[in-house]
Amino acid sequence: IQEGDVLFLDHGTTCAYLARELLSFSNIRVLTHSLPIIRELEKSRVQVLCIGGTLHRPNECFIGPLAEEILARFHAPKAFLCTQGIDAREGMSNGDLFEANMKLIIADRADEVVLLADHTKFQTKGLYPNVATGKIHTIVTDSGTDDEVLAAYRSIGIQTMRGGR
Repeated sequence: IQEGDVLFLDHGTTCAYLARELLSFSNIRVLTHSLPIIRELEKSRVQVLCIGGTLHRPNECFIGPLAEEILARFHAPKAFLCTQGIDAREGMSNGDLFEANMKLIIADRADEVVLLADHTKFQTKGLYPNVATGKIHTIVTDSGTDDEVLAAYRSIGIQTMRGGR
């Protein structure tokens, strides 16, 4: 991430952690449907474009047909997504249909997709498949993710990066 970037930020705790890292930037734009990310960035110099729609209270994000319609009007070079589960063959999945649809639209409207997923998300599946592994460029994960699991993603052309914790 650099000054001048335009980013999609998905909802999710890992994306909210990323938002905190953006506070020092002064010339980036973030498109998001996540209330925690909006709150995190509201006092920064980051320009925040809020995607509205139906408030999904359990996850503090906007979803539904209106949110999908608004989101489909935008393009961003980079998208950062979170997920309930990721499988090397089947891709990402979630337990909520509208959340799954939002991720699909974000991935389709971005040039580069980065998945932020801790070790608990791998080799698990939610009810609604969404973003195929072929759309994911990079996976950023924590040190708890097994080397063999990451090797499976690298073998299909996905770059992997590990952080701490």
